[in-house]
Amino acid sequence: MKALKIMIFLLLTGTTMNAQKKDVREKEVPQVVIQNFTAKYPDAKTRTWKTKDGSYEVDFFIGMKKHEAKYEGDGKWKKTSIKINEKDVPDQVKATFKGSEYSKWTIDDVYSVEDVENKNMYMYKVEKGRNIMELLYSSNGDLIKAKNKTE
Repeated sequence: MKALKIMIFLLLTGTTMNAQKKDVREKEVPQVVIQNFTAKYPDAKTRTWKTKDGSYEVDFFIGMKKHEAKYEGDGKWKKTSIKINEKDVPDQVKATFKGSEYSKWTIDDVYSVEDVENKNMYMYKVEKGRNIMELLYSSNGDLIKAKNKTE
């Protein structure tokens, strides 16, 4: 019985660990991912890579702005987020956020987001106690997605 409990614990722990992002060295990233990243962001500096479920995420800087890009394992670009100041968010987006239930939460970070289908989206990462939410808005202020990121 004790051995069964240990096996279950190890299985659950391994599953949880596999669901999290894992830091990887650049030499462990598929060459096609690196080639596509370098072509899209030739001026990128200070690259750090992570992997999760066969996809790759790279944190980097262009100038003084922090970027995060995500790629599929086959090299296909998925999206890029750029950390920005809230003052750089369009007024329509700020107004929608300020009128939402999350306006009283603490703003942790604000990002400009671009993916394959959309350019000029904005994401607020907000916290209240131990709760964390990511709120994605279109440039005209429509809420596209609210994602609970509480760990």
